[in-house]
This record gives sequence, C-alpha cells and structure tokens, in this order.
Amino acid sequence: MKVAIASDSHGSLDRLGELMSNLTKAGVDYLVHAGDFVSYEVDEIFRNYPNITTFISRGNCDVNEEVLEKVISLPHVTLDEVIYLELEGV
Repeated sequence: MKVAIASDSHGSLDRLGELMSNLTKAGVDYLVHAGDFVSYEVDEIFRNYPNITTFISRGNCDVNEEVLEKVISLPHVTLDEVIYLELEGV
C-alpha cells in the first residue's frame, strides 16, 4: 500500500495535475489531501485519476459549495470537515 499526503494546492490545477500524474506513475493507492484546494474545475483533476482513492479534509479556504458538490460527487473521493480512515486494517 502506498499513501501520499498533500495540502494547500490553492487552485494550482497544473501542479495538482502533475502531482496526481506522478502519484499514478509511482503506484500510489491513496491520497490524503489536508484541504485548501480552492478552485473551480479541481473536480476534473480528481476525476482523471480514479485509480487513486482520495480523502480530503475541507480546509478553511474550501468554501465554494458548487466546487465542493462536484468533488463530493466523485465515487473515489471522500470529503468532509474531518477525515477518519482505515486503510488495510490500520
């Protein structure tokens, strides 16, 4: 199992896309994002990488309900105020 942790992408879609591409190449299974993605179209980045199960803790800048609804609608993404997760029994 490979887990990556990221935070504060603050709307930098090109960098987030690059990160997700690199994680895929590295065989990462899970991404924990500690919030502040703050961007329209961020759902498209996560949509393009269904092979990475993503857990996002909502950051203080993640306030746009339209963006949040799009991200929440993705089946491989969990988004909440606080994330509790168990991966392979841990």
